[in-house]
Amino acid sequence: MSVVLEKELPKNWVLAKIDDITDVIRGASPRPKGDPKYFGGNIPWIMISDISKAKGTFITQTRDHVTEAGAKKSRLVKKGCLILSNSGTVCVPKILGVDGCIHDGFVTFPMLESHTEILYAYYWFEYIRPKIIRENKQGITQVNLNTSIVRNIDIPLPPLNEQKRIIAKIEELFSLVDSVKENLVKTKLLLKQYRQSILKHAFEGKLVPQDPNDEPASVLLEKIKKEKPSQKTSNIVLEKELPKGWVECSLNEITLQINSGFPSGRHNMDHHGIPHIRPMNINENGEIDLTILKYVIVDNYDRLQKGDVLFNNTNSPKLLGKTSIIKDDTNWAYSNHMTRIRFDLDFIESKFIAIYLHKLFLEGYYKIRATNHVNQSSITGKYLSSKIPVPLPPLNEQKRIVAKIEESLSIIEKNEKLVDSLLLQYSQIKNSILKQAFKGKLVPQDPNDEPAQILLEKIQQERKKNGK
Repeated sequence: MSVVLEKELPKNWVLAKIDDITDVIRGASPRPKGDPKYFGGNIPWIMISDISKAKGTFITQTRDHVTEAGAKKSRLVKKGCLILSNSGTVCVPKILGVDGCIHDGFVTFPMLESHTEILYAYYWFEYIRPKIIRENKQGITQVNLNTSIVRNIDIPLPPLNEQKRIIAKIEELFSLVDSVKENLVKTKLLLKQYRQSILKHAFEGKLVPQDPNDEPASVLLEKIKKEKPSQKTSNIVLEKELPKGWVECSLNEITLQINSGFPSGRHNMDHHGIPHIRPMNINENGEIDLTILKYVIVDNYDRLQKGDVLFNNTNSPKLLGKTSIIKDDTNWAYSNHMTRIRFDLDFIESKFIAIYLHKLFLEGYYKIRATNHVNQSSITGKYLSSKIPVPLPPLNEQKRIVAKIEESLSIIEKNEKLVDSLLLQYSQIKNSILKQAFKGKLVPQDPNDEPAQILLEKIQQERKKNGK
């Protein structure tokens, strides 16, 4: 069944086969591959990987080249001709921006451009690619197209002048859609920068105003020390000046406990046992993600509770240091690649610390301070507790900062989701444009245009004359 039925076509259109309008010729490969007699020359040698990398309609650059002897063993295609991949990444059309040779993973359409607008055929193959793949699957994933399959592909053929108008309209609308996409991508980058700016200002004391009535953080720190007098005073120094009422400290000065979890042992995913939180359960936005949750059988374990800060102490350098907050009391355990940081919530707003530690992750802070192992890096508990400088505001200001961050990030996240949703529609919008084009609904018909049936007859007469 064709994508466009003949009865749906406008007057003066005709539903043809590719074989009705052009020959289909397969490429060829010089053998053996890499032979210096055939390879290493100046003639572009087009491979599947080249068309996968090439963005847009045309292909002008190739990784490899062949010699003149290699070109004679291959298929030399002239600039401006259409090629179509028939193996690997199949049914990808490209128009050559240079003369080049195609191997047997491609077909080409000699003289197509003398009868049909080449861009019209290009956009048709772009449009029907999902259908061609779906109909020609061999096994689970393999898809191959031979020349017979390509010859029998249907194509709705409008009058030649209408083809020109359709192409002009497609490119006008695609340009507009691409411009919108470009602006959406810029918007996404601006939102990311705004997020970074919010976090930067938060820990510089610039996000919310200071209140002179707040109890200074120095007094708060003394209260904490009275509760745990064995803790040493920090000697680390922040590289910035703190607002009035703030102090710098290390985590071991303000925490109740800093513990690591235990190795997973035998995991299961059938909800049998205790949920075991691992590095992958903290996403890059600092949120707990239970999409893939594993369970362990264990009797005695350190249960995560509301207000605990969970720090990813071992991971790839890029992901090391993801941090999140536990929002409710749980029965969760956590792996030895996580560090649980617990505070007296009468003195510390633990989410303030969680956001700060995750901000350092976003800035790549841990990557350059980690202990590196084979394929992974780590931040030791000692380093985490004593070497990372923490800017500490008064308790009430901590709470105001967290509230403002959450309010601002909520707005940012809503806009990011909106942008992502619109970006997902990008290809759907283009597909809709092509659908309208090939139903004859994108531009008006002109009764003065020569009907496509006459065009098709001319093509067939010429091909018959040439013995095709």
